[in-house]
Amino acid sequence: MLADDDRIFICILFYLNFVIIQESVLAKVCILDFRLSTHDTLELHRP
Repeated sequence: MLADDDRIFICILFYLNFVIIQESVLAKVCILDFRLSTHDTLELHRP
């Protein structure tokens, strides 16, 4: 059996890991989206 303090600590660790993973995924998606949009505009402006 885990003590309540240990359980809370583990929950916090899981939550932080989840938040960090979500942030990095969002950052990758945003960067990818930015690259795609800049690529599209470059393609459009090419004569």
